[in-house]
Amino acid sequence: MANAQIADLNLALRVDSEKDAEVKNLLKADQDGMALSFAQQGQIPAGKVTLGAKAGWKAGDKVTLSYYNSQTKALEKVQEYTVGEDGKITVDIVKGGRYVLWKQLPTVTKVTLNKTSLTLNPGKSEKLTATVLPANALIRM
Repeated sequence: MANAQIADLNLALRVDSEKDAEVKNLLKADQDGMALSFAQQGQIPAGKVTLGAKAGWKAGDKVTLSYYNSQTKALEKVQEYTVGEDGKITVDIVKGGRYVLWKQLPTVTKVTLNKTSLTLNPGKSEKLTATVLPANALIRM
């Protein structure tokens, strides 16, 4: 596309709009992401987009860009990126459409309770507090 003439290129970008909820909903429970939607349909020449990382993402985190295939209604992995020291991610976009930029959430490695033993008499109750590590792990109930 280097020598092709460009006409009527629509570079509008939506991030996490209600319209893209169906795409974001394709993420699994242990994936945290944001939906990206480019108005341009077809090729985007030299398409690089820099985004601020989602709340809770930090420098050094690995994130994955996946493209939404509207025919198969599935996400297709495009590439992995790393959140920069400035808290931003620059992704390569070669064609318009809908994407999800997501991060795999860590799984629970340890659960501790505020008490190591407890004796209860009939009819009595006691509140226990659990601490889950890592703190940002996905907690399944």
